[in-house]
Amino acid sequence: MRTIKGIGVAAALLAAAVASAQKMPNCAHCGIPIPVEATGSRLVTVKIGAKTYPVRCMLCARDLSAQYPGKAEVRAPTDDPKQSLVLTSDDKGNWTSNLPGLVFLEVEGDHAFCSRWSRAFVSEEGFRRYVAENPQYKEAKPLTLAEWSQREGKEMDHQHMAGMEHGDEMGGMMGKLGPWSMSREGSGTSWLPESSPMFMKPLNKQGRYDLSLMGLATLNYTDAGGKRGDSQFFSNSMPMLMARRETGGGTLGLNLMVSADPIINGQRGYPNLFQTGETAHGQPLVDRQHPHDLISELTVSYSHPVKSGMRWFVYGGPVGEPAFGGPMYLHRPSGMENPEAPITHHWFDATHISWGVVTAGVNTDKWQLEASAFNGHEPDENRYSPDPISLNSASARITYNPSRDLSFNAAYGYLNSPESKEPGVDQHRITFAGIYSRPLANGDNLSVTGAFGRNIKAGQDSNAYLLEATLFHGPTSIFARYENVDKDELVGVPPGSYNINKLIFGGVHNVASRNGFDIGIGAYAGLYSFPSSLEPFYGKNPVTLGVFLRVRPSRMKHEMSGEHSMPGMGGM
Repeated sequence: MRTIKGIGVAAALLAAAVASAQKMPNCAHCGIPIPVEATGSRLVTVKIGAKTYPVRCMLCARDLSAQYPGKAEVRAPTDDPKQSLVLTSDDKGNWTSNLPGLVFLEVEGDHAFCSRWSRAFVSEEGFRRYVAENPQYKEAKPLTLAEWSQREGKEMDHQHMAGMEHGDEMGGMMGKLGPWSMSREGSGTSWLPESSPMFMKPLNKQGRYDLSLMGLATLNYTDAGGKRGDSQFFSNSMPMLMARRETGGGTLGLNLMVSADPIINGQRGYPNLFQTGETAHGQPLVDRQHPHDLISELTVSYSHPVKSGMRWFVYGGPVGEPAFGGPMYLHRPSGMENPEAPITHHWFDATHISWGVVTAGVNTDKWQLEASAFNGHEPDENRYSPDPISLNSASARITYNPSRDLSFNAAYGYLNSPESKEPGVDQHRITFAGIYSRPLANGDNLSVTGAFGRNIKAGQDSNAYLLEATLFHGPTSIFARYENVDKDELVGVPPGSYNINKLIFGGVHNVASRNGFDIGIGAYAGLYSFPSSLEPFYGKNPVTLGVFLRVRPSRMKHEMSGEHSMPGMGGM
């Protein structure tokens, strides 16, 4: 009953968060939900071309207008409810106002992620009166329109994010482990290139906590061919609710991730030719991908600066991801659109759900060194209830981001008896990965991951190689993944190690965007190459075909290209 109650509370939190996200629009500049008191007649809007966008404050209005050439019109409230402000800029960025005595107040604080805000006053007298009523702003000086507009395009540093430049993605969404864009942070404590596309829904701030929703949900139909293939409807779902706040001179982060896999897919998961690992009903899964646990992550993290440019951090919880391998496949942009799990999963990122994990590390803007103690046992067959929590295994990982477009990681781990069907058989695992992100014209992006993994157990080594890529082109994503892996756990075939090759490719097109979420329809195909000795069991040329419906948060970005509006923003 306690487990069921906990699951109900987690589901209610996610439902409430999603519901609250529908009530408020997001700022088109910083991506943060606009507070209730700033809507209606108090809403600040920016008109660029034929579209009008809501923003949080005059600073966001100014900086958003500065990013795009041509004329812009800003409408905003002032301190006088009877006099609204109308600002217009010409092709050269020169501003004019309908209020001759206009002045601005621009100060630190009060902005959920950004550290500055700006507001307008009909006259300097109104400015003085406001400052007298709010002594925390006593040092602020009134800015004329000319002074205010000269700051245009120079305030993106109000986000305090290393390396962020005007027009970069992610607005003011900051990471939990350091002063960078959240786009750098992958699953657990892993890193991605900072220029990676980010799909996230900012939610309404709760007290001092900034909330956001990430992850995806898919409904798939697959027909895995060959003699051992099967057809089935299945789901991939892994929504994550994240909370973040500044406290004690550092940053506190909370993560809750759940999955509907066990509800929709059942204990046996879904067909995935040549996939190995884990069990159902006491028997090894055969050519099937296991479901994820209903509660897949429940962790807390805290990071704190040590000295200039260096920070320490801790991360952990009853279920989470240790510092082992790279970002999990559903959390790396190169693999997230692909609806099938890699058959190399148990060589790279199978520990992303560990019942018991504690990680400690240090980082700079380019390096991160970390170590974990965690539960090396694979999750048991009951995907609904918590597993016994243990810290019986260990790992270490080093990550290097030489630029905004590149991330490299290497890891080593000892796993205590990971497979239930091989009790007492320990493993050692070595992984290397390189991740590349290439921002392209019109907001497009190419994301690529190459990875190598080696499992060592009882004197046997098995290797796995993976190369995957996704091109995000407007509303369409095109993906492909190639894998080469030594499989020594195939069931129902003569004992031995078999070298398997798999190529899966496909695409997904967003057919609708609603309230900051994208709805896409996609299709894919999988091809295989393997030793001829397996043909009596799998057939000569099995082919996997599939179609799917995908829902995920829209991409966080500033770019406006062609007729595409910003995520979550409709014409007003």
